[in-house]
Amino acid sequence: MSWGDPLGVTAVVGVFALVSTGAALLVGTLLHSPDQAPAIGPPLGVVLGMFGGCLWPRESSGEVINAIGHLFPHAWGMDALLTLAEPGTGLTAVLPQLGVLALMAALLLGTSLVLFSRRTPARV
Repeated sequence: MSWGDPLGVTAVVGVFALVSTGAALLVGTLLHSPDQAPAIGPPLGVVLGMFGGCLWPRESSGEVINAIGHLFPHAWGMDALLTLAEPGTGLTAVLPQLGVLALMAALLLGTSLVLFSRRTPARV
């Protein structure tokens, strides 16, 4: 099985990395101590991975679980990567998924920036 179009895969992984960065910054901004991150991060990642179809095919889950999964970036990323794995597909085939992921990245990064700036005192 091929990973698909290299440009498409690079775009999906790159935008998903921005989503992950935004989520990590948001969680880090909301936590009160560094010891909370290991307690929250891995379980949250596993749950989101399950809903997004990263741990088993979403086809084996019901429609409700699949609908819930699309509230989170993992499902959009998996949809894009599975589309790119089909022969003859390229970057244009995953533009809708990339758009949703880019929107999620912008929201997470923007929210993180605003919250971080409110929690961090200005230094002169």
